[in-house]
Amino acid sequence: RFWQNSSLNMLPGVSKFSTSHDLLWVETMLSSVVSFLKFSPDLLLAVPDALTRLTALLEKVFPLISSGGRFEREGNDPVGSARLSSTRSSVMEAYSWLPPGSFPLSADRIFSFAAAQIQDLSANDVLCSILDGLVSREDRLIEAHSIERAVGPGQVGGSVTLDNNISIRSSDIVHQNEREAVLHLLAWRKKFRMRFHDDILSLYLREGVENSIPTPLHEVGTWRVPLNPTGTSKVRLLDSSIHVFAATFGLQDGHTQSEAVKMLENLYLLTQTEKSNRFNVSTSLISESQGKVKPQEEDVPASNVIASVLACLQALPLHESTYDTLIDRGPPWMERATSLLLRLLPSPSGIIRRGAAEGLSLLATLGVSEDAHTLQSTILHSLDEVMKGSNVMANPKNHVETLAFAKAGTLLALACIQRAAKRMKKNEEERAIARSVSRESDKNETDRTPVMIMMTRVLPSLATQNPEGDSLLARTYALHSFGVLISNSISTDTALTPDQVQIIWKAAEAVESSFLGAWSAVVSDNCRGREREKFASGPAFLAVLLRLMTTLLPWLRELKSLDRWVASRFSCIASTILEYSSNHPVILFEGSVFFERLSAHRDLITPNSCSVVTTHNLSATATPFLISVLQPPYPNVVADSELDFSNCQGPIDAQRSAILCMKEMCASSKSPDDAFTFGVGKALFSFLHDRIGRRRFQHFSDFRSLGEDHRNLFNVSTFCLR
Repeated sequence: RFWQNSSLNMLPGVSKFSTSHDLLWVETMLSSVVSFLKFSPDLLLAVPDALTRLTALLEKVFPLISSGGRFEREGNDPVGSARLSSTRSSVMEAYSWLPPGSFPLSADRIFSFAAAQIQDLSANDVLCSILDGLVSREDRLIEAHSIERAVGPGQVGGSVTLDNNISIRSSDIVHQNEREAVLHLLAWRKKFRMRFHDDILSLYLREGVENSIPTPLHEVGTWRVPLNPTGTSKVRLLDSSIHVFAATFGLQDGHTQSEAVKMLENLYLLTQTEKSNRFNVSTSLISESQGKVKPQEEDVPASNVIASVLACLQALPLHESTYDTLIDRGPPWMERATSLLLRLLPSPSGIIRRGAAEGLSLLATLGVSEDAHTLQSTILHSLDEVMKGSNVMANPKNHVETLAFAKAGTLLALACIQRAAKRMKKNEEERAIARSVSRESDKNETDRTPVMIMMTRVLPSLATQNPEGDSLLARTYALHSFGVLISNSISTDTALTPDQVQIIWKAAEAVESSFLGAWSAVVSDNCRGREREKFASGPAFLAVLLRLMTTLLPWLRELKSLDRWVASRFSCIASTILEYSSNHPVILFEGSVFFERLSAHRDLITPNSCSVVTTHNLSATATPFLISVLQPPYPNVVADSELDFSNCQGPIDAQRSAILCMKEMCASSKSPDDAFTFGVGKALFSFLHDRIGRRRFQHFSDFRSLGEDHRNLFNVSTFCLR
């Protein structure tokens, strides 16, 4: 009632205050509404008519902040413009938190308003921040860059200091009023909890992905939890507009959907045309001399377009609307979306390639038969053309590099298609169990996706022996895609067929040949002009090698008749990679995952008299690496409170994975002496002291560390642990 009375006093002809004063009050009121919907959704059911009154409140406020409303003139002032964007963001976020279908009278207006905001903000070079949350976290390792060549946040695997420096240099300044607007909307306490049987990789992939439904009203359709808002009002408005645009996309008719996708396509094509027409040699030389050239990977319109399309595809109940139904090419908007995603697939940006591959996988899993006219067959045929470079328009000077981008995006799309098919199969099984009905589509499971055909398209990129035709980026994507195809098509619960044994054997050969042949320095004139790719993609290549070896571990027992020392060689390869990884966080994380999985298959490691490295003792192989991850990145016991010693080494994700790896190795070891070697107790206590003592405690300057007695305490603690 308080919110309703306040909204009535701000209507034109009723308000007695200035427009700026009323806008300030509307912003505060809407922030409290969003906070109510986000943190107390149960009250929508407990309070009578709460949902109806909140919907009526938003319908009264929406005309005031929309185009032509009372507060539109505030956009001419910088402070008023930020406040107006924050108010519009609150309205969009409030609609995002409402149950789907609860505002049918306002759905069309909100959809049009969100589309207009996406178009205007993209034209003003505002970059959304939700694209990383829309793509699969399993593919994040292929975007890893070397620490010296990182150009965006998240490319160094959790290094907070480096990510902050990159964000500060590339982000807008957040004003005080913008910070206060989102202060009470952030979820400070995570709802994520570790399950008992979780390993490191499943824990990492599941973290932040679970879509918790707040009330039974939100179980209708495919409602998704909105992400936390950002501090910048423009970016916050763009993120919330994309979310509402996707949530209301399925409520529109086919013509409106086609026009919306056409708007996104024209937005991307218009900006690309402006870029080509805006090129000037003199201005580019001046910018290059001043060091202000934007990185090649940055493409604001493409990122916003791919985020909008991907959000729409994820919000649609595609698996329900096409259940056991043959689809030809789908509605016109699907054809247009497919064409747009194929055009964005050869992008220099890794996150855009990942988004385009995810979108194509959602569209391709609509086909459920071998009909050549299904959307799936059309997409697979188009991917062949993209891989060959037929549809790639590039400068002849950059043709080789653009072809590598197209090949990498195509390989990833093949893996995403199989992963989406398995996910949809799992969803169908869960629905069948919930409905207590038998699944009648089991006969079509083998025809859902042509797995063997997709694997044969990936294998040539792994077997390339010609240095001129090889690309480290494409090989990295091929290794990762091959691992994803294997993990989503071969079951670990049943025995392997002869064809599956050959696939695992080919993957093991690809690991060893890539390690020995592709991981090398820039040599001769064949790599001239591609040094940037070699050095920048090195960490991603090594991380993908470790991930593929981790994926193959459950099936290496089937290869004992062919080669019983494969696991031992994998352990030696992993140790070598970690030794020369330059402490890159992504590689350290994948190393912990590998040794954790290998500890559950100790019987695969056998002594090899032909090896000069002892590989049969897993603790002796992995423990030095794990201890190095936990070591503090500073030499002093007590640090100056004014200095921050955190750097690229020792991020929390890598350290947490090392702790979990130690836990699994201790649980699977036969004797404590094998588990606690090389002073593991000392390293654990030192890590514990660094994380929750000295610097993490609020009053650490008033206390002293272990001082001169820390060595004796570590020795006593180690003795107690044994």
